Amino acid sequence: MIIFGIFLLCFIVGGIPIEDVLTPKIKEKDSQSSKIQLEPSPFATYFILTCLVQFAVGYGLTILAREVLYFSNDSFLIAALLVLVTSHCWPIFNGFKQNKYPLLLITGISSAFYTNFFWIIPIIYLIFTILLNSQFISYLTTLLSLLILYSFIENIPDNFLFLNLGIFIIFILLYSNNIFNSLEGKSNTLYRQFQKRP
Repeated sequence: MIIFGIFLLCFIVGGIPIEDVLTPKIKEKDSQSSKIQLEPSPFATYFILTCLVQFAVGYGLTILAREVLYFSNDSFLIAALLVLVTSHCWPIFNGFKQNKYPLLLITGISSAFYTNFFWIIPIIYLIFTILLNSQFISYLTTLLSLLILYSFIENIPDNFLFLNLGIFIIFILLYSNNIFNSLEGKSNTLYRQFQKRP
């Protein structure tokens, strides 16, 4: 029963579209005039809060699942975390629309296994984004580099390897269109996004 509760908690919390919940809304000041007035949006505060909440969800649910499922098989922990990642990538409360920016959730989950991943993952992702000029392929290469780091760092538990492989498969499914587009040269790279800016 406890295992089912952890799975359900990971599914529900992962399915909350955090960015949509925290997005500032447009308010109409005067109902008689047709002008819409925008109040100054605290974009920096909104962005930082979104990042912190996504990291905290990944880290907190990983710690909770690890503590509750301590006496259970490790496969239940890995399965619960994969449910969390899948639910975050295709949120149920957002009509299963793809969430293509799960890096902070993955950083939170990985940091629960090895604390230094808190700064290692963003740096690796930034380096690969600059080198490969593609956000989505950088996600996959970051996960592959975590597999390589796993073989060199002694403190990481063995179940992290299976978790990382599962997340890699989820990312391939999530970014399959972007991967094929980038292989064909049709991807919307950072350079093309810079050229198309308003």
